[in-house]
Amino acid sequence: MIIRERKDEFVMIQQHDHASISGDIAKNLRKEFFRNSNIEEVIIAAYEHDRSWIALDDTAIWNDQTHVPYSFMDYPFLPKLALYKLGLDEIEKISKYACLLCSLHYSSFFKNWLQPECLAFIERENLRQKSILDLINVNEETISIHLKILQFCDRLSLYVCLNEPGVEKNGEHSWYREGISHSEFFNNKGKNLIFTKWIDEEQINVSNFPFDKEFQTRLRYKTVSKELIENHGINHAYKKVDFKDHSIRFCK
Repeated sequence: MIIRERKDEFVMIQQHDHASISGDIAKNLRKEFFRNSNIEEVIIAAYEHDRSWIALDDTAIWNDQTHVPYSFMDYPFLPKLALYKLGLDEIEKISKYACLLCSLHYSSFFKNWLQPECLAFIERENLRQKSILDLINVNEETISIHLKILQFCDRLSLYVCLNEPGVEKNGEHSWYREGISHSEFFNNKGKNLIFTKWIDEEQINVSNFPFDKEFQTRLRYKTVSKELIENHGINHAYKKVDFKDHSIRFCK
């Protein structure tokens, strides 16, 4: 779950809805970035990379320490790790190459973690990655580029989710005030980061526009009032509220 706190309510976005925006971003990227290889499978990876969260986001959970619902950033570690494996198993049935990219993406979260459960997860994913690599004919450089594409799509879609529509640059989430991290590859000069800025509540300007054309996507979310949570508990309050749609356009 992605959480934005407002004065009297929380904006709550399911991770798989965030991934839907990631997929739309990947689908509209200039094809030259893909090196003419496995384009459809990279797009599948962008759409499906948060499949692990479908079960986790079915139930909203309250964090007693921070007094907000648990988000993807602080969700209890062990159930999250278990569902990561399940999600990757499901993606592998859809596309082995998409699963390879998602496995590399997930593994990057835990590079410096020493907990036994993390080490076991990394070891298991290393075996998965090796078994897929034995079946495909894609060179290491291309895989690295496709992983950059997946991670860029993830970060740009998170920009949409973590920031209030129309927010001023200095009021953005701290991850984005200096540009999208590790996005130099998508800048046509390859030296500077891609910058994003809300033009208004429905349009986002993307610098060094890396897409074929301007395009539209949508953000699916719920707004859950703090009063409703106090009266009914977080999960019951979340279930009582209907989803809303917010149209967003990426512009030059």
